[in-house]
Amino acid sequence: MEFISRKTRISQDPVFSRKLGIYSEKCGLDRVIMSSGHDEYITWYNSYILNLKSLYASGTI
Repeated sequence: MEFISRKTRISQDPVFSRKLGIYSEKCGLDRVIMSSGHDEYITWYNSYILNLKSLYASGTI
């Protein structure tokens, strides 16, 4: 996978300026690259930790 430097705008990159970007039509969800920002990660992490704490407190684990 190639990374775009800060000097290159996505709209200037020929791969990303196509109608479907880096994907081909009907490529399937198994080929979709997804990412999230730090806010989503922190939310997921905190909910995971809180769930573990509640499981320990209830004696489940």
